[in-house]
Amino acid sequence: MIPEVASDDPTRRRSPIARWASVAALFAVLGLGAGYLIRNASDLAQSVRLHPLHLVPLVLLEASLLVTRGLLTRSLCRIFGVSLGAREAFHLAAATSLTNYVAPFVGGTGLRAVYLKRRHRLPYASFVSVQAATYTLHFAISATTGLLCLPALPGGTSALRNALAALLFLVLVASVLAHWWPFRPPSGQGTISRSVRRVIEGWIRLRASRFAPLIGLLAANTILQGLAIAFAFAAVGTRASPIEALFVASIYSLSIVLAITPASVGISEGAVVLAASVAGLPSLPALMAAVARRVVAFSVALGSTLAMSFGNGSTSAAGDGAGRGG
Repeated sequence: MIPEVASDDPTRRRSPIARWASVAALFAVLGLGAGYLIRNASDLAQSVRLHPLHLVPLVLLEASLLVTRGLLTRSLCRIFGVSLGAREAFHLAAATSLTNYVAPFVGGTGLRAVYLKRRHRLPYASFVSVQAATYTLHFAISATTGLLCLPALPGGTSALRNALAALLFLVLVASVLAHWWPFRPPSGQGTISRSVRRVIEGWIRLRASRFAPLIGLLAANTILQGLAIAFAFAAVGTRASPIEALFVASIYSLSIVLAITPASVGISEGAVVLAASVAGLPSLPALMAAVARRVVAFSVALGSTLAMSFGNGSTSAAGDGAGRGG
């Protein structure tokens, strides 16, 4: 079943202001998106042609992305002596994706932290280190991908293109510095000092481990993201080249830092439209491709979670029946 969230779940510590701010941001971005579609309703029928068959590989790609995320969490937790099963890691990845829709900011992250703490006794400080490693490597690979794709995109220079290039470069530099910076744990004995010290010690421990498998998983994640973007565009009748799709995927992947709405609804779609405009792809099909991918990703996460929960329930019932029969 879906990992049970305890009363000490960090998602429950959010203030009402943060909760209402997230709702307000969601309605704002949805309103902007609806207004854009209404203004361009006449162009929508002309520029968007649905091809449902392209949704089939998109479903498989979204499921593969859940697998890579689960494997990444599994590999990072193994460094701290936590052994996650492949099925468990996949289920946790799917449940995390769903939780982001109902608890923005730290929803999915909080669920994963509490589950690993209660089920596998992974300290919260170690979990924060795992998250830091994930984001640092993720941002470094996404920024590198975007910078490599940018010169190969059609079109000349523009203010937006230069701004994105500068942003990608800054993200890459910050990620590299975060990995190599010689952090010194505080020596104080207060609660905050001890917590910060445990986080830094865990981060140092992660940095000393072998990163090659983690980089491989994140690189695979980036490629899968690019393929998903390409098939989402194909599903609405627009062709995106591999370079264009990878560039859009790199900007899309960086948009998670702006998770101010449930599951970054509207934020991620805006990032796709922004990157598509720089890549020379039409904005209206880009928005519809992002929406199509959102629907597919949510459906895959929901279906996977329900299927895994049903499977666990059936297995438990079979075990109970065998026990009663014995």
